[in-house]
Order: sequence, then structure tokens, then C-alpha cells
Amino acid sequence: MLELQNITKIYHPGSATEHRLFEGFSLTVPDGQFVSIVGSNGSGKTSLLNILCGSIGVEGGDVLVDGKRMNGLPPFKRNTPLVFQEYALFPHMTVLKNL
Repeated sequence: MLELQNITKIYHPGSATEHRLFEGFSLTVPDGQFVSIVGSNGSGKTSLLNILCGSIGVEGGDVLVDGKRMNGLPPFKRNTPLVFQEYALFPHMTVLKNL
């Protein structure tokens, strides 16, 4: 099961360019459920995925997978991989050069 509890994500906190993306956002996805996330550009879809996989942190709240708190764990210890929609980062380069 995946749980997001009261997630708060702020870009550039305390600065003139502060942007509150999520404040108190919660979501529960039970085992075996499929969820689609839709929204306009800039609504936080990619940021939410990056929070889940551990690429970016949160200012508040908890990310739980099977009841275990993931906050602060590096991506490789979370078992929550992220696969980008665009599989070729640099399509003009070979696989070896992309690595």
C-alpha cells in the first residue's frame, strides 16, 4: 500500500520566488489498485512522482510504503522506481554515450 500523508512541498522556501506546490496533500492507494494522475502543466504531477521515488524531499508530511516511512531514504533503498515517459534522453546518441 502507498500512502501520502499531509505532504507539503515548497520550492524556494522563504525566498521571493517561494512556490507552495502541495500543502496538506494526502492520498492512499491500496494494494492492487491502479491510479492515474492527471493535471495541467505545472500542477505537480512530476514533482509528486519525484517525491515518491525519493528524488526530491518534502517540507512536511510522510511517504509510506506498506506502512514503512520512506522520508529521508535515498531512492535506491525505497523500491519505488521511476521510469520516464521519454525513454531516450538523447536520441541522437548511442546507448553507451547516453550512459
